[in-house]
Amino acid sequence: MNTQNTELLQAGLTALHIEDRQGKLADMLTRYIRELETFNAAFNLIKVQNTQELIIKHILDSLAPWEALAHRLDSQQTEGTCTIADIGSGAGLPGIPLACLFLLKDPSIKFTLIERMHKRCAVLENVQAMLGLTNTTVLESEAEKAPADYFDIAVFRAFRPLDRAMLATLQKRIHSTGILAAYKGKRTAIEEEMQALDAYKPDYEVIPVQTPFYDAERNLVIIPKCREDD
Repeated sequence: MNTQNTELLQAGLTALHIEDRQGKLADMLTRYIRELETFNAAFNLIKVQNTQELIIKHILDSLAPWEALAHRLDSQQTEGTCTIADIGSGAGLPGIPLACLFLLKDPSIKFTLIERMHKRCAVLENVQAMLGLTNTTVLESEAEKAPADYFDIAVFRAFRPLDRAMLATLQKRIHSTGILAAYKGKRTAIEEEMQALDAYKPDYEVIPVQTPFYDAERNLVIIPKCREDD
């Protein structure tokens, strides 16, 4: 990765208030970026034109809501290990950038990258080993077959719009005080997506997120666990 892109990544981390051990994190992310660029053509992991786009739209965007996620974990006051699932992980986004960050901040927070495609799981396992992500496990599974009532937070990004069946599937992955955290775009589109659920529309909170150097509107949608009788 050239000097310009290295400086872009570091500036983005600073803008996201990630300064503690920034050099180590930037090194881990740089190695991850190289792996993505190496395997992308063969495994169709992501659609990007260049490294700059990869850094801004995928790496920094994955990290953008980290403070909101950390706050949620703190407020849950979970006893023992905190668990985060990245559902439909694909190329490891947002799970791997978040796992890199939290490994340096609090390695007791554990990540599970849930991906149904074997070849993508192979890439994720390679990255996990290469980066020494001892806080991360790769699970080859459909979302519907992943552990139930288990995770504190389930994140998902670039996922299809929520419908009743998918919402139920995702909700089953989190425990009674857990939350879903969806990376989304425009607030108007979020509201339309939720309204389309009609009577099954869950309670939700929209948290504005600023991805450095990215003009598009970004939001994190927090959805708590629904009661069984809702």
